[in-house]
Amino acid sequence: RDAGVLEDRMQVTVDPGDDFYRYVNGRWLDRTAIPPDRSNYGTFTVIHERTQQQLRALIDCLPCIGDSEDADVEESRKISALYRSYMDLATIEARGIAPIRPLLERVLATENRAALPVLLADLQHLGVDLPVALSIFRDARRPAQYALYLSQSGLGMPERTYYLSDKARFAELRSAYRGHVARMLALAGLDQAQRRADAILSLERDLANAHWTRVRSRDRQATYNPSPLADLPEVAPGFDWEAFFAALGTMGPERVIVRQPEALAATA
Repeated sequence: RDAGVLEDRMQVTVDPGDDFYRYVNGRWLDRTAIPPDRSNYGTFTVIHERTQQQLRALIDCLPCIGDSEDADVEESRKISALYRSYMDLATIEARGIAPIRPLLERVLATENRAALPVLLADLQHLGVDLPVALSIFRDARRPAQYALYLSQSGLGMPERTYYLSDKARFAELRSAYRGHVARMLALAGLDQAQRRADAILSLERDLANAHWTRVRSRDRQATYNPSPLADLPEVAPGFDWEAFFAALGTMGPERVIVRQPEALAATA
């Protein structure tokens, strides 16, 4: 235990050469059930849950802070107020979709491609998933620098197989997803919810058809495609990248890394 090895979780009767995972974790696996609200469970899940509980305890203490004008105290009050507003389900239910109605109306009023770059940039600021994901990571070939990565995105279901597989299980999932999308649209007060859901599924299927598989997307060589930002219109023509980055509030870095070039081109 002092060395970080929890012997009470090991199943030393198993030959580690036959099944090292069970040798290390066997007794823990035998006595630990996966909670019904989770797809998996392990030490990292336990750590996350414990951290969440500790954060909740800290936030619950914040309203007790006095009337000091200290800047840190003011930030603490803001955190407390934000959390309480998030947990105020009665007010949230009473307001319905009113807070996002202006955004929905703006999306519905967008009828041409020229308006898309600015709209998508604003959605990016709000944390809405876009058909292209923007992420900042350490550059895989220049570890002393960070880089902006552009990746395939835009699917409501986990990945392309859910849209393209002929297996019965995926057909069932597509049907259930279509129903879910239609219900969300109806709850948002939009008419022709089923027709709109069909159009959304069709668009996502087109995106999925261009997406790389999970296996290919794990290929470190294939997914490292640096490009000057100015060359993006050639890498993925059809979308006004300059207007998009300008609307983000920056002209962007001089260089980006495209993870799935063909998918990016098809999306654009």
